[in-house]
Amino acid sequence: MHDDELGTLARTFNNMAGDIADREKDRLQFVAMVVHDLKNPILAIDMATRVLGPSHATEEERRSYLDAIRQEVKRLRGTIRDLTDDIQVVNGRFSIRKTEMDLGMLVRQFVQAQRNTFATHEILVETDEDCTVQADADRINRVLMNLVSNAVKYSPRGTRVTLRVYKSDSQATLAISDQGPGIAKEDLQVLFQPFGRGRSAHTLAEGTGIGLYVVKQMVEAHDGRIEVHNEPGRGATFEIRLPLVKRNFSGEGVRGHATVLKP
Repeated sequence: MHDDELGTLARTFNNMAGDIADREKDRLQFVAMVVHDLKNPILAIDMATRVLGPSHATEEERRSYLDAIRQEVKRLRGTIRDLTDDIQVVNGRFSIRKTEMDLGMLVRQFVQAQRNTFATHEILVETDEDCTVQADADRINRVLMNLVSNAVKYSPRGTRVTLRVYKSDSQATLAISDQGPGIAKEDLQVLFQPFGRGRSAHTLAEGTGIGLYVVKQMVEAHDGRIEVHNEPGRGATFEIRLPLVKRNFSGEGVRGHATVLKP
C-alpha cells in the first residue's frame, strides 16, 4: 500500500489478478448456461423415447411424443447454430452473405413469426417504405432476437416494446425501445464487451454476457453501427444503422406500415 512506484505496480498487479478472476467467473457462468440450454432438450427427448419404446401408447400419443422430439431437436439445432456463430465471432472468423432486402419487411416478418415468444408484451412495429439494404437475413434475425428478447426480459410484463424502421439520408435505422428500468451508467461502458454484463443485469435476468458483443460484431460486418440511448427509469433504445441501397430518391421516406401485437 506504499504511495510510490512499487505501490503503484503492486496495485496494477492486484487489479490484473482481479480482472482475470472475474473473467474466469464469467467464462464458467457461460459454460453453465450452455449446459443448461442443452440439458433440457436432451432430457425431454430421452423421456419421450423411453415412453415410445416398450409402452402401450396409443397412435395419437405416439404422434404427440414424436412431435415433441422434433420440437426439441429443432431447439437444439438453434442453440448449436447460435453457439457456432458466437464462437466464430469471438475467434474473428465470422462471415456473412448479403442479399438485397427491405429491412422493414424483414422486421415485420420476424415479429409475426415470434408472436408467441413475446406474447407477454405489446409489440409495436412502425416502418417506412422501401428501406432497402444489403444484409444477411439470418444474421439480422439473430440481432433482432437478441435485442427484442432483452427488451422483453428487462421490462415489466404488459409494457410496450417498439420497433421502428426509418430512413435518414443514406441510412436505414432500426430502433428498438422498451419501457424498462434503463441501463445503469456504469454498465454502459461494458455493454458491448465480451461477458460485459453490468452489475444491475445480474439482478434482473440470466444471460451469457456475450449476446450484445456478438450483435455489435454482426452489425459492423454489415458496414453498420449500433448505439444505445438510455433514460434510467424510463427505458432504453438500441439503434442500428445500415447503409441504404442507392436509389434515385431524395428526402425522408413515407411512413408505410404499423403493426401492433398485444399480450
